Formats: sequence, structure tokens, C-alpha cells
Amino acid sequence: MPNAYVGNIKNYDGVMTGEMDYVRYRFVGNKPIVDGDYKEKYTYVPLINNNYGNRGDYLWNSNGKSLEDIQQKRKYNKIGKRVMKFYHPSMEYKNYINELGNIDSIDDSKLIEMSLSFDKEYTMNQIQKMLPKDVILNWYWINTLNENDTKTESKVIFDEYDVYGIKVLDKQGHAIINPENKFIKAIMDGKKKNYSETYEKLFDTLSNGKGEINIEDLKIIGVVVSGDVNTLKALKDERYIKAATIGAVVDRD
Repeated sequence: MPNAYVGNIKNYDGVMTGEMDYVRYRFVGNKPIVDGDYKEKYTYVPLINNNYGNRGDYLWNSNGKSLEDIQQKRKYNKIGKRVMKFYHPSMEYKNYINELGNIDSIDDSKLIEMSLSFDKEYTMNQIQKMLPKDVILNWYWINTLNENDTKTESKVIFDEYDVYGIKVLDKQGHAIINPENKFIKAIMDGKKKNYSETYEKLFDTLSNGKGEINIEDLKIIGVVVSGDVNTLKALKDERYIKAATIGAVVDRD
């Protein structure tokens, strides 16, 4: 998940099943914030091995007159944090949410987490030059859809639960050196595990039949950034931003 980390874990093992309790957290600016307590149950029986017991990511289920209407509505997670949205540059939408215009109404003492959806694909080097220098980059959104996917999923607005990407910060909030290598390694390691189907699809799409994923295959179509109100105001007139949605908003101190 974008800018989301698993904190302390407690395991309770039974004979054939167990339970895992953990805290999830995020970095907003340079401040870690709790993103909720979660509980997962699991089984050691291979044929039915799956996490269960914590279904449903949202505070409530959204209703609307159409799928597009439901997707446009703002959603909240179980502790009331706004769920960030992402708009794919290969899809045309009737409406784009751009909450950069709402920043002026937020108190200067706040720190903000925000998703930015781009107008096209960029490289990591390009993005590092594009973003204002004081904006904290938390996460890269990688384009993991091929041409057929974008046709099939036309006009889908993605939630933060539906996207894949690269964390820029480690679990202590420090910058990761060459984070793209960790992302590629995670996919290669995931292919070997029981839950390999997702990783197989990611590998097939990103490698594009070459048998390996190179850094050049990682096309960035959005990011998650954070910072104080005045810092994020510098993004308001950037033309490469097609959509922007606010996530967590917290006190600076």
C-alpha cells in the first residue's frame, strides 16, 4: 500500500491456525502516525491457506446511482483517514478530483499526505527533478497495467488498496538507497511463494516478455507526497498533475 507500513506484530499460534495482531502506520512529513490496529487469522493447511478475519477496508460501504458515482465519492478507512484515489493516465475520466485547490482552507499547523496522478509516464529521475525541493516524496505509483488491462478496466478510479509501487522511505522514515531494486526483488521473491499469482502477473507485465525486469521498465504514473500546507502549495500550478487527493491530515507537533 502507498505510504503504509506494518509495525509491531503479535502472533498467537494454534495447532492448525493462528492469529496475527499488528499496527499499521504512515509517515506524513517527518511524523509517523498510527493508521489503525488490525487482526488477521491464518491456517497452516496449504490448500486453504489464506488470511481471513479482517475483511472490508472502508469505514462504510459507499452507495450511488452508478459505478462512476460510487468511485468518485470520498472513502475513509477504519480509523477515519481519507482513502487516496489514483487516476490512470491512459484512461479518460469525466471528472478528476484535484484537492490541491483545497489546501488554502487547511490550517498552516497541519501536515498533509496527498496522492498525485500524472498526465503520462515518467522516470524516477524525471520526477525527482519535477517535484518542488521541499516536498517529501513517500511513494512511486508504478504502471502495472498493460494495454489490454486499460481497455478492460476503462475509467476505473483506483483506491490506495488497488495500486502497486515503490516505497521511498524505510520503516524508520529514512530514505532508501535504490528503492527500485527492492521493488524488483520483492516481485522476484513473491513469484516463489504460495501467493505467486499476483507477482506472476506483475512480472509478466513489467518484463514485457524479456524474462527480467529492468529499471527502465518501471514507469511512474503517480506518487504520494507529504509536507506542510505551505510546502504543498507549490504543487498547485504544476501541469503534469491530473488529479490530487488528500489522505491523512495531522497536527505538525
